[in-house]
Amino acid sequence: ALLPRGSADDMVKLLIYTDGTGGNSELPPAWAFVVLGQDADCTTYFCGFLCGKLADAGPFAVDMDTHANNGAEFAAVTWASLWAMQAKPLLIDVITDSELTIGMATACFMPKVNAEAALLLSDIWLALRCIRVVTVAHVPSHIGDPWNELADSVAALASQGLAPLLPHAARRTLIRSSF
Repeated sequence: ALLPRGSADDMVKLLIYTDGTGGNSELPPAWAFVVLGQDADCTTYFCGFLCGKLADAGPFAVDMDTHANNGAEFAAVTWASLWAMQAKPLLIDVITDSELTIGMATACFMPKVNAEAALLLSDIWLALRCIRVVTVAHVPSHIGDPWNELADSVAALASQGLAPLLPHAARRTLIRSSF
């Protein structure tokens, strides 16, 4: 489901939970991010989510080359960062259960495999931090954090084709309007 523009734009701060699923021999890897908004009174609201399957090729293949959970985690943070560039709130917290992806986004870790994808993510992250106040936090996976579990569930549903995916036309618009 595409996030309604007005729902997140009225918030003071956004909390973006990202997650990915590695899929299996029958299901493709998929990613998701869940957006919460906080108003001036620090009341938290669910704003929506975006999800998609890992792209193998084509104009939207900003995902990692490998079909693994790390690729899906990477894609979730990449698409969340692109979306966050268009959101109005200045304050954004990105919460993920992938320490590897945090390292790539903040350019603290550069993998030998998928180095170009890691550079892309760190460039997007740098651009986002130029226009927003962004923090990143790690949350351990599967410990019961409801928003991390929701992002994980949406990614699993996307892998199964049971969640509305981010349409290719929307991906094109998201990429073009972010830069």
